[in-house]
Amino acid sequence: MTLFFGLIDENDKDVALRNAAADPGHPRRFDLVAQSFREIPSSPFAYWTTSNLRHLYRDLPSFVQAAPDRTTKCGLGTLDDFRFLRLRWETPQIVAEPTAGKRVRWVTYYHGGVYRRFYDSFPLVVHWANDGHEVRAFVEMKVGSASRKVQSATWYFKPGFVFPRRTKALAPKCMPAGGIFSTGGQAGFAPRDELLEVIGVLSSPVPSYLISLAQGRTGAAAQFEVGLVARVPWPKRKSSLQPLSALAYQSWFTSRALDAHLETSEVFAAPALVQAGGQLFNERVAAWGQRITQAHDDLQATQAAIDELCFEAYNIEDADRQAIRMGLGQPIVEEGHIDSGSSVSEPDRAALAAELVSWSVGVAFGRFDVRFDAVTKRSSVDVDPFDPLSVLSPGMLVADDLLPEARAPAEYPIKLASVLVNDPGHELDIAERVRSVFDVVFGDDAERWWLDVGEAIGGSQGDVGEWLRRAFFVHHLKTYSEARRKAPVIWPMGTASGSYVVWLYAHGVTDDSLLRVSTELVAPKLMLEERRLSEQAHEAGPNPSANQRKGIDGQERLIDELQQFMDQITAVAPLWHPDLNDGTVVVLAPLWGLFAHHRPWSKELRRYWEKLLSGELDWAQLAMRLWPERVVPKCATDRSLAIAHGLEGVFWIQERENLTKWHPRETPIMAIDELVADRTDLAIKAALEVVVR
Repeated sequence: MTLFFGLIDENDKDVALRNAAADPGHPRRFDLVAQSFREIPSSPFAYWTTSNLRHLYRDLPSFVQAAPDRTTKCGLGTLDDFRFLRLRWETPQIVAEPTAGKRVRWVTYYHGGVYRRFYDSFPLVVHWANDGHEVRAFVEMKVGSASRKVQSATWYFKPGFVFPRRTKALAPKCMPAGGIFSTGGQAGFAPRDELLEVIGVLSSPVPSYLISLAQGRTGAAAQFEVGLVARVPWPKRKSSLQPLSALAYQSWFTSRALDAHLETSEVFAAPALVQAGGQLFNERVAAWGQRITQAHDDLQATQAAIDELCFEAYNIEDADRQAIRMGLGQPIVEEGHIDSGSSVSEPDRAALAAELVSWSVGVAFGRFDVRFDAVTKRSSVDVDPFDPLSVLSPGMLVADDLLPEARAPAEYPIKLASVLVNDPGHELDIAERVRSVFDVVFGDDAERWWLDVGEAIGGSQGDVGEWLRRAFFVHHLKTYSEARRKAPVIWPMGTASGSYVVWLYAHGVTDDSLLRVSTELVAPKLMLEERRLSEQAHEAGPNPSANQRKGIDGQERLIDELQQFMDQITAVAPLWHPDLNDGTVVVLAPLWGLFAHHRPWSKELRRYWEKLLSGELDWAQLAMRLWPERVVPKCATDRSLAIAHGLEGVFWIQERENLTKWHPRETPIMAIDELVADRTDLAIKAALEVVVR
């Protein structure tokens, strides 16, 4: 027998040790045969647990042994996430179902995510054109063998479950087919008809506790590796486990529904205040709060039923159940559940109001569908947790072919535009377009809603337009930034002070968008303000009053800013060729000066512009457009760059005996000078000199 004392959570360990040593029945004292540690893989000193729990490792098969076709795997590591990953909304919006036989350029990338079970939103996509040809070449160049990071490729695109490595408890979530799992988003697989049951078992406290035992840790400190999940003891299939699939599905469905008001979610339908019942603003805020409370209550009840089934399946008695739940004083509580005695907080009125205005801006640009009946019909389609994810959410405006709608459908109640402005009185004024959305959605109550929403978001005197000018982009940038990527889809370019701002929609821009902004918006605005200045000067005469002089000075500053804005657009327009595959910050990097009114964003874009200048981002199509003389020669020594720019066959040759091996050609098919000349545009070079200088 060996004597152990568990004093980790004791403040005064000296006193606690004396008390435990003197009392054979002390709860912090453990007498056991050290050889019993061998029952748990890796033989950790898990002295605090009971023999019944240790015996589970001895008496039960592991997860992979309990039934055929089960496994756990680590997935893809790109070694350059900035290059190969994007947020779903920053890529060209193409709907396709990626399977082993039909691959598209961007496919869902399943990461571990946060501590959330059953359902999670997966915003990342990974560059996987031609079976990941470019990624494989890059990884091979970095570490010698693509398979060292492109792991478990035969399991890509299959349905399963994914779980993060470091969380307070094991957090399995459904992994739909059609995507690739990451090294951080480790995955597990079982026959499709068993997956919900498997996820249900793994969501209970028992596997988390047993995995923590295998590491000699408490649940809160455990690290959930694929090997440990594969070896976790598994209950023998019993009739009592049959309800698990239905319970797991219910938790998935309820959790998924909670995301239907988030506009970046793949399940987005409409903002909360459009979905909620009620007539006026405060009524709908309250109704939404009740809906969220009910959903959390349902999740708690469902998880309690799952936990009970799993405790019974493992034959765990009450005393050990308490030990599992508490660990060493750390209760395991499902995210989204309500602890005893706690309650869901009141809805954030300002956040819900901002969400509504943000959606209305998206409607005005044609991103979202204002016809909630049509959205509800699309949302009501039965979805299997393991069906491939769609690029477009139910709330987006789509055509009959389910591709993004480029123009307003027949009899659509909203005028759409790919460019809006902060310019009261202009037909494209963003505030007026948002107000038109309120008129359609709220009808006779639109004015009341406009004032209530403006007050909730802190607009001056309830002015939504003032909030749009002052704070909307801050909100939008935060909403569309995730996984360490910033990818707003609405771009505000304007004068240095923000006195005049033009808003562009990322999925509506073209090569001539900047020139059209300059000629169709800024130039007419400049002429209008110059006429106003002339009228002010004429009215003031040779001896203007102090107020008149102040007005004239302000008008002159506005004209100077507009002229500088137009000059900046003219300077950078030749560089503008928006390829969304490059990623938002790369696409906008040359335009960093046009965002001077939002200094943090302008600074962020300038940082990427400097990376482009230095050659760090030569994989980007923009880099080849601006500096072919630098990028083309690199393709001769870096096959991944050659693939990115369509020059692999020019500089590289494949081995006949081993098609996975490539070698540089002794002589390129086409001379480097010719390749550079074909890609050099003198107008771009002239503009680049001005911009860089």
